[in-house]
Amino acid sequence: MKGIIFDIQHFCVHDGPGIRTVVFLKGCSLRCAWCCNPESQNLAPELMFDVERCINCKRCAFCNVIKFGESISLERDLCNVCGICEECCPTNALRIVGKYVEANEVIEEVLKDSVFHRKGGGVTFSGGEPFMQPEFLMELLKLSKKESIDVAIETSGFAKWEKIEKAIPHVDHFLFDIKAVDEKKHVQLTGAKNDLILENLRRVSRESEVVLRCVIVEGYNFENEAEALKLAEICKSVGVERIDLLKYHRFGEKKYRMLGRSYSLKVSETGLIHRFQDILKKEGFKVSVGGLI
Repeated sequence: MKGIIFDIQHFCVHDGPGIRTVVFLKGCSLRCAWCCNPESQNLAPELMFDVERCINCKRCAFCNVIKFGESISLERDLCNVCGICEECCPTNALRIVGKYVEANEVIEEVLKDSVFHRKGGGVTFSGGEPFMQPEFLMELLKLSKKESIDVAIETSGFAKWEKIEKAIPHVDHFLFDIKAVDEKKHVQLTGAKNDLILENLRRVSRESEVVLRCVIVEGYNFENEAEALKLAEICKSVGVERIDLLKYHRFGEKKYRMLGRSYSLKVSETGLIHRFQDILKKEGFKVSVGGLI
């Protein structure tokens, strides 16, 4: 069975226990304003253009998508993602992100790290949103367990319960992202309500180990200490004991330009993430900043 991925990363230590191989599946229904992997959102290959790498050699001038003038521009609506421009670009300024692969090819790549899997590590399926490709994900899960690999899924929980429920017997750890505790903010910042997410969190936590993860984008999804207490209330109601607070970063900003999109966030940090950490610890949770206890 084939699915579409946009990356496989090795030797990761922030995406589940031990040293892990992280497989990034393409496609996500949410549009988080701070998303650091915008290339993960669309469920199809896309062309990325890095103007800083371009040496204006014009080897791609045959392509009617690429327009040369005072500056180079792309008419992306004309692009059929054929990949020929990528092949002829000597500096990798033009790059197709997203490729269709067989599930067994992915697991063959994961198994290259099997020495770490035997020492408490494993594979983490991330995204995007892995449940956007439920059949492909299920095949990956089954093949992983066939090889006795420890399996984690990082999910926003924004998926039909039936898709998640089928995966549970094949998953050792759920890394469950909470984008915001305030529903209005959630709609404004992701494009969707959070009621389905919270209901799925409640259901998953009944049947599997769950680590809650929150990116703290100060002034946007979280603004004050009262929201830390609301987060604690949600976690207590579903029995979650561990919370990973993740720092906002701007590493993905350049990717938006490479995809021809805009990025508007302007974040000023005052240490809210550490105040959250203190509050949540006092509420009895195991709390980390950055994914490591």
